[in-house]
Amino acid sequence: MTFKDLKERYDVDEVDVGGETGVHIIVKGFKGSFGVELPMTNDWWKINKQNISDTLQITEIIIL
Repeated sequence: MTFKDLKERYDVDEVDVGGETGVHIIVKGFKGSFGVELPMTNDWWKINKQNISDTLQITEIIIL
């Protein structure tokens, strides 16, 4: 599953890059997050909801 697949199925609330665990997608109505692979860029921490690549693969699901 890619970020594109995720946003076609769920309402993306936020792209979180604040933690040490990489890039995580927060969707409305889900208590947890979807971790995506790190993009091939040196400034991945600047990724946000508007500029994240649709091709990034979901690598983990965290359930709270």
